Amino acid sequence: MKQFARLAALALFVSAAVPAAAQIIANPTQPHFKVTKAQLGIIPPDACPGIAKLAVWIFANQNGQASFLLVRRETGAVSGPYDVDVVAGAGGVHLGTYTRNLNIVQSTYAEYRVVIPNSDVHSNWVSLIKDC
Repeated sequence: MKQFARLAALALFVSAAVPAAAQIIANPTQPHFKVTKAQLGIIPPDACPGIAKLAVWIFANQNGQASFLLVRRETGAVSGPYDVDVVAGAGGVHLGTYTRNLNIVQSTYAEYRVVIPNSDVHSNWVSLIKDC
């Protein structure tokens, strides 16, 4: 009788757990990783020669790794891809950052944009202007 009670309890436990496991597999709780927004900022140097600071912020719907390209408007030159780890932050925001120093040795007027490959996500054009 004791053994029958144990088997009945086990059967009840398994029957309750199986639908929950099937539901997790059939309806994943995590959507696929997707970049939702890209922003670019550039701070020109104070003097020439000098170092300009470039910063990229990548926003996504969950944690993951995003790749981006950096495009120069005047020449159409594309650099990258650069990889960024996107992690959860305050307020449910998933954010990845990338910074880079640009060595400026002569007068410069350039515009840059961040582009996420295989998507329609991109930043606005951002100017880097420095008269030397």
